[in-house]
Amino acid sequence: MNVALSGTVGSPNTKSLAFEPPADWRVLPLYHLFQSVGGATPSKDNEDYWKGNIPWVSPKDMKTAVIDDSIDHISQSALNESRLALLPTGSVLIVVRGMILVHTIPVATTSRPVTINQDMKGLFPKNGVNAEFLAFLLRAISPLLFSTIEESGHGTRCLRLDLWRNVLVGVPSKTHQERILSFIRRKTVQIDAVVGKKQRLIERLQEKRQALISHAVTKGLNPHAPMKDSGFEWLKEVPAHWMVRCFRHCGTIPNGQADPRLAEYRDMVLIAPNHIESETGRLIQTETAHDQRAESGKYVAQKGDVIYSKIRPELQKACIAPERCLCSADMYPITPQRDMVAEYILYNLLCDWFTKYAVLWSDRVAMPKVNRETLGNCLMVVPPMDEQHEIVRYIKTQTEHIDRMADRIRRQVTKLQEYRQTLISAAVTGKIDVTKERD
Repeated sequence: MNVALSGTVGSPNTKSLAFEPPADWRVLPLYHLFQSVGGATPSKDNEDYWKGNIPWVSPKDMKTAVIDDSIDHISQSALNESRLALLPTGSVLIVVRGMILVHTIPVATTSRPVTINQDMKGLFPKNGVNAEFLAFLLRAISPLLFSTIEESGHGTRCLRLDLWRNVLVGVPSKTHQERILSFIRRKTVQIDAVVGKKQRLIERLQEKRQALISHAVTKGLNPHAPMKDSGFEWLKEVPAHWMVRCFRHCGTIPNGQADPRLAEYRDMVLIAPNHIESETGRLIQTETAHDQRAESGKYVAQKGDVIYSKIRPELQKACIAPERCLCSADMYPITPQRDMVAEYILYNLLCDWFTKYAVLWSDRVAMPKVNRETLGNCLMVVPPMDEQHEIVRYIKTQTEHIDRMADRIRRQVTKLQEYRQTLISAAVTGKIDVTKERD
């Protein structure tokens, strides 16, 4: 079928072919492949609405290809009174509103009946289109669909499904769709198996890293050193010449916060938990307060301070301030005492026993966090400064080797995942003939 192309996607009366399909595929406007239904949020004031067994999906849940049962749930009364639709198993879900649309257009299918919130749409395939095929197709052409996103007056990004009538796509027969899906399932199982092995290897390297750090900061480097009881169940014995202190005597946390909107602070680096890699102490990204449009109060950290995330301590997020900077109110800037080495404190914050303590005593709230008193009461074993330096040098040398290996495997995983997506996109757009592909 020949299709005349003109204009750009989003123009009211022009159509754009998303990809060049095989000659025997039908060409249809994307908008003709589904019907859509919206969602809503039941009242938060009625606690009974949130004590049911019906999954309720919001954009934060759209991080997987298939939505399962591990999300928020609502009751049947919330479903009825909020006039929400119950989407059947195998529905296609897509995010249509929110800042997440800056980077991606999340698409997922459902493994059981669900409801959705107002920032999403449920899509029901029609015209002989398989739901799983539709989900793969939407992911494959998502770069083109970004041109159907617009910003509202409040800066919220909205996906215009009505403009999809101008996006033309190729659709194979039902039989050929099943062949494509069978090919995708077979190939992705093979790729995922390799990815799984590599991810387990990364986990083992991380466990080795953790064990190395924990042993070094609690037992030292001399296997023949005399030991004593630390008085703390998780620490057990420590070198006899080391001191056991409360954390408050190892570092201080300043009081008061700075306004990041002021000229003095807005161009300073602002470190938040998302800028720090879990478990490693590595700062993986820097942005200024202005870049992040920060408005609420932040702590000021001096160069060399230890910055520790007090929220979700199980993530083990801490780093050394690379310069005088700001840090999120969700973090503590810790200035080491005179007889403490900053990196030694950092490695203590990253070790397993400290994390177990922090998780145990974190506030029992929706977002667990470690308050000042809890952190201050935590015990640390403190060797002389020359030994602290020696331990830090040893940990850096050993973990650099482990980190290089882990980074190399992560790059391999990334390439495999990219190949996986490329293969899927090629299959659903007809760039490869799946009937000729072999294992």
